[in-house]
Amino acid sequence: MFLDAIKNGATKNSYLLWNKINEQYASKKPVNRGRVWMKWVSLTFKGDLQEYIDNSKREMLELEAVNLIIQPEILTFTLLGKLSSNAKIQQFAEVLTLNEELIEQPDLVLSKLQDYCDNSKSQIEIPSSHSPSVLVSESVHPYRIMHSCANGKHNPNCTTHSKKECFAENPHLRPRRANKKRTNRD
Repeated sequence: MFLDAIKNGATKNSYLLWNKINEQYASKKPVNRGRVWMKWVSLTFKGDLQEYIDNSKREMLELEAVNLIIQPEILTFTLLGKLSSNAKIQQFAEVLTLNEELIEQPDLVLSKLQDYCDNSKSQIEIPSSHSPSVLVSESVHPYRIMHSCANGKHNPNCTTHSKKECFAENPHLRPRRANKKRTNRD
């Protein structure tokens, strides 16, 4: 990348080398600004969100380095629009667009995408065979539904006892509790 700057004899003086590199790659000349813009436009999401976030940050820094001023909303919508190939991430991106303050700050959008990426990685890394929480989250109902009997009738959906053992239909089968009232006679 920096070979053109090095070829012209600037290798002996680090200051000249830096100026040459800066002139070649961070200049505000239209040709360089166009090169940076084309790299930004050609940036695509290839299924790896972390790679996309890293590449987007790098390209946004290059846009800033060449002083290419683009409205923050356009950057944000471009960032989020490229995520449309993944339905889950696209759904998250649509939620982000509801926040007007967030839309005006592409760096914060990248931060939210990074949080989403980190969170989804942590959920994937849990081994399903050893974690009871995964079993709960994968079930249709995350909580156990209790079917209780009431009003003197047995609930047929109840799995804890049979109709013959139902206390609602047969209150005489209910064990009596010991009277534990204490009296203060001291």
